[in-house]
Amino acid sequence: QRDSRHTAAAADAALCAALGGALSPRGLLGISGGAAGVAGLMGQPSWEAKAQTMLELAGKWASLSALPARRSGARDAVDKAFEASAKGVKGVGPWTVNEFMIGLGRTDVLQVSCHEVATGLRHLLEAEQAGGQPPTVAAWSKAARFRPDHLTRVSAILRALHRRVQASRPAKADACTDA
Repeated sequence: QRDSRHTAAAADAALCAALGGALSPRGLLGISGGAAGVAGLMGQPSWEAKAQTMLELAGKWASLSALPARRSGARDAVDKAFEASAKGVKGVGPWTVNEFMIGLGRTDVLQVSCHEVATGLRHLLEAEQAGGQPPTVAAWSKAARFRPDHLTRVSAILRALHRRVQASRPAKADACTDA
């Protein structure tokens, strides 16, 4: 899973660099060659189906919004209309839509269906039951007041906690290795 996350991050970075440093729906739609062109810019020609999904989502977003794609804050009526229309794209569900919203800078998205967020929350609860608190969460919890627009940050903290716990565990032995 770490390798796939690294590959995805590298592909995202390559695409952002090709688009002048900022990934946006309209930027994606301007890439020549369609899905094959997007997959090629990501350095992952085999990801053409993923690139096609990205282009379909970008097209739906562009058709609904005259506003700049990258704006921070809470979701609005345009975002909700996009969420409803995106469900018609093959392979797109709530997780993908939420990741798209996070990518657009929305701050009120809690990725409850994300494995890393769920296991990060489990690690947090285990730490609380053991009488301790992970330092990142302890620092965040000192905020004066919780607001719904902190939800995206909560997702990021829980993901980071999950990754930290996973990295601290010894690697599992290969099942095919002779003992």
